[in-house]
Amino acid sequence: MNHSLEEILHVERQLQQAMIRNDVQVLERLLHDELVFTEFTGTVIGKHDDIEGHASGAIHLTELEFVEAPVTRFYGETAVVAVKAHVKGTFQGTPFAGFYRYLRVWLFQEERWQIVAGNVSVVA
Repeated sequence: MNHSLEEILHVERQLQQAMIRNDVQVLERLLHDELVFTEFTGTVIGKHDDIEGHASGAIHLTELEFVEAPVTRFYGETAVVAVKAHVKGTFQGTPFAGFYRYLRVWLFQEERWQIVAGNVSVVA
């Protein structure tokens, strides 16, 4: 099946909004059960940890704005997306703001896109 850039941009926008709204239901749908995600601290987390951070309010984003067009590559039923974003919010009550680079691996299966792997890095 051929996939379009618009499909990925659509799920990326859904993810962006879900992260800002702490919308656990949308995150449940977009994150694969076997997610492997490396935080900017180097800590590797899974879907449960990611969802819990949003559900508990430990992470609260007030801004998540893509500051450049995503770089996207397709490999069959897999898409790799790299995007730079300005992110602002609180983590465990501590305010933060800065530029971050996200790398996400999306897998299309069971008629939907889900993130199976990802990484976030601080951009100097």
